[in-house]
Amino acid sequence: MKRLVIVILLISQQLTCAIHISIGQEAPKPKLVVGIVVDQMRYDYLSRYWSKYGEGGLKNLFRRHFMH
Repeated sequence: MKRLVIVILLISQQLTCAIHISIGQEAPKPKLVVGIVVDQMRYDYLSRYWSKYGEGGLKNLFRRHFMH
């Protein structure tokens, strides 16, 4: 259920940006910023296990979205 909610939120955000870009308007600043924290996951695990991540999961988030 949580995964479904996250997917719906990501899709709606992408569609909103695409609509604004297609009609020539600047995308509005977000009112909500969501941070994802994975407990007990070190930063070096991202590169170590990169080949095991699914294309629609963590790889997608790292390739298309801001990561700090």
